Amino acid sequence: MTASLPMPETPGRVVRFWREAGFDRWFKSDAGFDHAFRERFMGAHLAAASRALGGAFQPYAATHRDIVQRFGRFPHRNDELGRETTPAERAFLDDGGFSGGAQR
Repeated sequence: MTASLPMPETPGRVVRFWREAGFDRWFKSDAGFDHAFRERFMGAHLAAASRALGGAFQPYAATHRDIVQRFGRFPHRNDELGRETTPAERAFLDDGGFSGGAQR
């Protein structure tokens, strides 16, 4: 892949792809799923990595950063990683938790 690939996708489309794929597919090894993601979003990935998006993905990155700063990890992954959920994390998740988008 080259950095000259088109970047037709938006942050919202990336989030929608993951939501539609479903939580069960996020942490499983699946070459076909990985290939589909790369085919669709490699241009967006390369543009974001080279900072060519001018902040289009910044709200999503800030949301991730804020969750890690608050809990030291992503609480929505606790079950899959065999971690115990703390009372504060449970309250966060029960209140909607991480939705994959920018939180305001």
